[in-house]
Amino acid sequence: MLKEDIVKEVKKILGEDNSVSKVEFLGPEIYIYTKDIATFYNNDKNISNLAFGLKKKVNVRSDVACLMDPEE
Repeated sequence: MLKEDIVKEVKKILGEDNSVSKVEFLGPEIYIYTKDIATFYNNDKNISNLAFGLKKKVNVRSDVACLMDPEE
């Protein structure tokens, strides 16, 4: 699968109402950055559906813009 195909598949599986900001590839793993991590926690089947559909290990991370400053 090409990178564009995988990004399309992620959007298809998660739906258009998701808040995925970036999809990165690091070896055999896929990292999905989201602005609203609660959407993934509310439906625990999202990640397993992604991993099964893509046949890859999927990691979900919070977008850098949503994290607190280290000084706070």
